[in-house]
Amino acid sequence: MRIVELGKYYAPDHGGIENYTRFCAEALIDRHHVDVLVFNRENRTVRESVGGVSVTRVASVGNIASQEIAPGLFRELRRLRPDLIHLHAPNPLGVLACLMALPRVPVVVTHHSDVVRQKTLSRVTHPFYRRLLRRAVGVTVLSPRYGETSPELAAVRARLVAIPYGVNAERFAASPAVLERAAALRASLPGEGPVLAFVGRHVHYKGVEVLLAALARLPAARLLIAGDGPMRRSYEAEAVRLGVAERVRFLGTVDETTKVAVYHAADVFVLPCLNRAEAFGEVQVEAQLCRRPVVTSRVDSGVIDVTRDGETGLVVPPGDPAALAEALRRLLGDPALRDRLGHAGYRRAMACYTEAIVVPRLRRYFDAAAEAVGSGGVIDPEPFRS
Repeated sequence: MRIVELGKYYAPDHGGIENYTRFCAEALIDRHHVDVLVFNRENRTVRESVGGVSVTRVASVGNIASQEIAPGLFRELRRLRPDLIHLHAPNPLGVLACLMALPRVPVVVTHHSDVVRQKTLSRVTHPFYRRLLRRAVGVTVLSPRYGETSPELAAVRARLVAIPYGVNAERFAASPAVLERAAALRASLPGEGPVLAFVGRHVHYKGVEVLLAALARLPAARLLIAGDGPMRRSYEAEAVRLGVAERVRFLGTVDETTKVAVYHAADVFVLPCLNRAEAFGEVQVEAQLCRRPVVTSRVDSGVIDVTRDGETGLVVPPGDPAALAEALRRLLGDPALRDRLGHAGYRRAMACYTEAIVVPRLRRYFDAAAEAVGSGGVIDPEPFRS
């Protein structure tokens, strides 16, 4: 079966949708012919191979409300002649391409997140998305909770299947190179207090400003921040304003060894997200694979499927620096609790979120999609809910 993974961007771009698109392409390529079709950030179309996967990046003439404007998407989708399109949503132009460029080609939709900020655009595009969802042969989400609580998926809730991102656990092992880098990172911070860590894009819903405000209430703690994005300068300025800049290192975009070392350098990992735009929080799984306890926010999404309050970490109200500081103070003052939660998180990540667990499930789902394409039916969700 010829599958087109229709996403937003692809490696070396990183992000939730980007990582999952790559995960699916690489998991399915040994059973199907897989092409990836995504947007370029420049006004030129590029065709290349990335890790053995054929990737087309369609020229963009601009960006409106986080959507690339790429008229060539329709033509490129037709050129690839798929038997099945796997659409990663939200992706308004991708929705239109499925409906208009190849209206008779079956579609599997993976719904990564509701539209949280671009409400005006959503009112225009959502009727088209509902239409595509109704005719999709299958609809997946990354966590059960997100599917249960998404208003955008109400009409297809009975058909939803949760297939999370699968992480390569070996990448997060404490190798000598990782431990050496982790020690250097700790040593680069002033003082000898405990270390907190954040890894992720610097965007509005991550809540880094809440973490900085919590840090101001923890005078002995230090903080490593890995990642980059449009709000980095704002966060750096906030650290100065709060008087914590000397205790924070903004590392920017880091290589793989350094990213893993950030987790191992930390006593606690923090994901202080503000709303359900943080749909899953893959970084929580990565921290758990490094046996680090997680503190995150009680947002109604897959975030609290991954981190269970009192079991693998602590969960606090979103946007509340005092509550976040109190949870961190509790963990930093109790090594036995950190150890218990960290090891419980590791066990759960290994049981639920590794490639060894998720890849076979994803492959079975797309085997069922191939059968549905052949018969003109839809995927029965029940075998995937046990």
